[in-house]
Amino acid sequence: MHLCHINSTSLRDIHSILKLVDDAFERKINISVGAYPWGAASTVVGAAMFTGEGWRERMGSTAHNFQLGTERMSEEQLADYQKNKPGTFITWHFLDESNPDDLKLLDTSVLNPRILIESDEMFWMFVDDHDEIENYEGDAWPLPEEAFSHPRSNGTFAKILRSYVRERGLMTMQEALRKMTLMPAQTVEGFVPQMKKKGRMQAGMDADIVVFDPETISDVGTYEEPNQPAVGVQTLVVNGELVISDGELKLDAGAGRPVRRDVQSR
Repeated sequence: MHLCHINSTSLRDIHSILKLVDDAFERKINISVGAYPWGAASTVVGAAMFTGEGWRERMGSTAHNFQLGTERMSEEQLADYQKNKPGTFITWHFLDESNPDDLKLLDTSVLNPRILIESDEMFWMFVDDHDEIENYEGDAWPLPEEAFSHPRSNGTFAKILRSYVRERGLMTMQEALRKMTLMPAQTVEGFVPQMKKKGRMQAGMDADIVVFDPETISDVGTYEEPNQPAVGVQTLVVNGELVISDGELKLDAGAGRPVRRDVQSR
């Protein structure tokens, strides 16, 4: 079993939850755990966890924790959307990264050596002047200027390298790379043998390689302006073919291949 997003599912109870996780590992229970380095999640405004008596106290949230497009919601607006537009996607700020205590809670999940880094990338959308949302289904690059999403959709791994490795020195480069490459491959390689050739830099592995500058790699997008690609990647090789060269995306690259389980290997 994989426990997704242990930071956003645990909220401020991360220490208690990690005790359960560590106990499961010690008992050799077959689990894996992931977290992303953001204090905000994205979900629908009418999610079940935001309904029922006492949900504000249980979730530690008010309408101000909900962001619709670039603006925080009012209580009146929240009530209207939960009643009439419950499927509307919002950004839910469950932790305030500018608050040192909240940031420590987020760090606890990200830094645990048993927890891998997952982006939880989500789709891009358009939000009009009436707060109506339409999914973006095109393939333009750069993305349309008004396209909106969560900043984790293009900055998660760059944020790990910027914040946790370079700026705050909470994680070594090797540990960060392990949590973002080798650990995910090892999580599924027992079931998907093809993944045994991923996440390693050695002879015989798939030629999927990212070349980046550790001094400049950074996430750029914010919650208000997420449509800003990360910077600092010089080259990307997928299946031995250049996809990014000299920092520029090659729009005609088609090197990607599906990762499939070999059903004959059962």
